[in-house]
Amino acid sequence: MIMIFLDFSKIPQNGEFFCKFIRGEKFAQSRFAEFSKIEDKQFLSHKAQNFPNRQIARWIIAETMQSLDLSEKQRENISQVSAANTLFVSTGQQVGFLGGALYTCLKIATAINIAKKLQQQHPEIQFIPIFWLEDNDHDAKESAEVYIFDANHHIRLFHPDYSTCENTPVSELVFDEKIEETLGEVIEALPYSQNKQELADTLRSIYTKGKRWTDAMLEFYQTLFKNEGLLFASAATARKSGAIARLAEVNFASQNSFEQLFDIFSQNRVLLENNGHTVNISIDYFNYCKHLANKRYSIRTVSPENSLYSINHAIHTYSEIVSDMHQNPADYSPKAILRPIFQEVCFPSAASVLGPGEISYFAMLKEAYEFFGVDFPPVANRAMACFVPERHIHFLEQNGFDLAHFFEPANKFEQFLSSLVINDVSEGIFEQVKHEIQQNFSQLTDLLINADPSLVRTQESYAHKTTELIENLQKKYVAALKKKNADFIGKLRKIHEIILPNERLQERQISPINFINIYGFDNFSKILNEIADNYVKGFIVYT
Repeated sequence: MIMIFLDFSKIPQNGEFFCKFIRGEKFAQSRFAEFSKIEDKQFLSHKAQNFPNRQIARWIIAETMQSLDLSEKQRENISQVSAANTLFVSTGQQVGFLGGALYTCLKIATAINIAKKLQQQHPEIQFIPIFWLEDNDHDAKESAEVYIFDANHHIRLFHPDYSTCENTPVSELVFDEKIEETLGEVIEALPYSQNKQELADTLRSIYTKGKRWTDAMLEFYQTLFKNEGLLFASAATARKSGAIARLAEVNFASQNSFEQLFDIFSQNRVLLENNGHTVNISIDYFNYCKHLANKRYSIRTVSPENSLYSINHAIHTYSEIVSDMHQNPADYSPKAILRPIFQEVCFPSAASVLGPGEISYFAMLKEAYEFFGVDFPPVANRAMACFVPERHIHFLEQNGFDLAHFFEPANKFEQFLSSLVINDVSEGIFEQVKHEIQQNFSQLTDLLINADPSLVRTQESYAHKTTELIENLQKKYVAALKKKNADFIGKLRKIHEIILPNERLQERQISPINFINIYGFDNFSKILNEIADNYVKGFIVYT
C-alpha cells in the first residue's frame, strides 16, 4: 500500500478560493479566524471556560446516541462534555444512504486525528471529536442516492424509496419494506471479496424496515469509529433542545436585526465576487425554516417593504413570525448558511473540519459570527483522497503518465487522449509531405505562365486536391492507430472513470462500502487514520 500526494491546486474540482486558502494567500486567510489560534493555550482555555450551554450539549449527545452500543472511550468522552476544560473538534454532513459518499469518512477521520494531536499538545484540555449529523434537511433525494462500483467496474445508482418524502425532514424518514430488496441488489452488485459476507451482515443489521434514516447513518459510522471515541449530535435533536433560541434572541434584539444580517451576507457575497470568487449558497431575509406537522418549509420573502413572508403558501407578517419563533424556537431550524453558527452555539470548537466547498461559503460568515456573539472557530481542511487499484498505478507509471491528467473533466481528458495518438503518428512527417507538395507545385508556376497563364489555376487546384488526399490519408492513419491502440486507450478511460466517476471526484460520489468490501471494517478504519494523519500534504491517491 502506498500513498501518492498531489498538490491541491492540481485538482480542478477544488476551486480557486480553496486553493488560495491552502496557500495562505492574504485575502482568503483574512476571511477566517487564524488557524494558529489552535496552538494558543490561552485562546483554547478562554473558549472552553466561556461556554455556557454544556448541559444542553451533553443532552443533545446523549439523546442522539441513546440507541447506540457505546464503547468505553465514547462513555468517557460523554462524561467529559460537562467539564469546563472540554472543547470539540467538529465536522458534519447530511444523512446519506450507505454512509453517503466517501468524503464523510474523510471528514470524520480528520477530526479524530486533529483531536488526538491537540490532546498531545495540550493535555490540560480535553479534546473530543464530534460529528454533526444534519438531519433537519428535507432534500430526501440527496440523502437517498448513492453510487457504487459494481463487479464489472460500472458505476451503479442505488437508493431507498423517497417518492413521497417532499418537504419531510430526513429525521422523520424511516425505511419501508422495500429496503430489504434494495439492500439485496446492492450486495449482489458488489464485487466478490473475502470481506463481503461481513459487510452484507452488517448492512442487513443496520438497514431494516422501520429504521429511521438518521439512526441508520449513526449506526453505520458507529461501526467504523466508535473505538476512536467519536461522539454524534443530531441537528434535529439540537433543534428540539431549544439551543436555537440563542440565535433567535439576537435576531429579535431590534426591529431591523434580520435586515442587518441579510446585509452582512449580501455585502460579503459582493466582497468575494469582487475578488473573483462565486459562492453558491442562498441567502434570504429569514434564514430559518418552519417545521409543521413533520414537514419543513422555508420562510420566503413576499414583500419586504410591507414585511410580508410566506410559510407553506400562508402569508405572515414579520411580527407574527418573530413572536412564534420566540414562543416555539424548537419549531424552527436554520437554513444552510446559519447551520455552522448554530453548531458552534451547541458545541464550542477548537477546530472545524471542512471540505473545499464549505470553506468557500464559510468565507461569508465571519461578520455573522460576530453579529451573533459567537466565536468563529479555527478552520481546518479535511483529508482528500481517492482509491485506485495498484495495477492501474503501475500501468500509469510504466507509461510515464502524470496522475493530474486523470482529474480533468471528460472533454479535456479526451483531448489528452487524442494528443497521445497524434504524437504517436509522427504528425510532423505528414506536415512535411504537404509542405513539399506545395513547394513542388510552385516550381511549375513560371513554366506554366510562359506556356498559358490559365494553367496556373489548374496547378493550384491539383495542389489543393493532392494536399486533401494526404490529409485524408492522415485521418485514416490516425483512425487505424486508434483502433490498434483501443485496449490501451480503454485502460486509460477506465482509470479516469475510477478517479472521476460521473465526472465527479470519487470521494464525492462513491459510497465507502466499496472500500470496506475491499479492506474490511478494521483495515479500512486504519487506512482512514493513515490518510488523515497526512491530510495537510495534498490530495492523496491511495493504492
